[in-house]
Amino acid sequence: MKMFIILSIMQLISSISYAKEITLEDLSFSNQDLSTSTLLQDLQTKRAGMLETHQNLGYLTAALLTATMITGKEGDVTNTHKYLGITAGLSYYATAYYAINAPEVEGATKSGSSLWHKRLAWIHGPLMILAPALGVIAERQLNKGEDIHGIAKLHKPLAAVAFYSFLSSLAVITFDF
Repeated sequence: MKMFIILSIMQLISSISYAKEITLEDLSFSNQDLSTSTLLQDLQTKRAGMLETHQNLGYLTAALLTATMITGKEGDVTNTHKYLGITAGLSYYATAYYAINAPEVEGATKSGSSLWHKRLAWIHGPLMILAPALGVIAERQLNKGEDIHGIAKLHKPLAAVAFYSFLSSLAVITFDF
């Protein structure tokens, strides 16, 4: 399993240079929108810049999440896992910030890869809030000498679903499935 994750990271990193360039259609702009006004041009420039930052931070977050998943051990909390998890979470939230706050274009609709990218965000988004909270609960239980029990037992499977849905979201937008 760890070898699969390591190979996945290597593939992801090597594919970054082959990633599809973001086009104006990917940003929900039509040809008619391109000739309207300088205000619209400024909006397009700001949106493109924010979504490019979102994309680049997404690659960093994928690497951090992968490292976090590799360092997680059943029934043991290492400082490496804990601090990688914190760093990955902060990187994730910064990545989300740029997507959420990128200006929208009136009348634009999402389609294709960007639609699936957004749908998958509805899976990994809430789980990236829930999984760390459950990790804190699990750590407290282990520090008290208890076995992980109750809702804290869901930390590992929910973190895995968040991880794989995040990677899927990254893959559909990078490779334009």
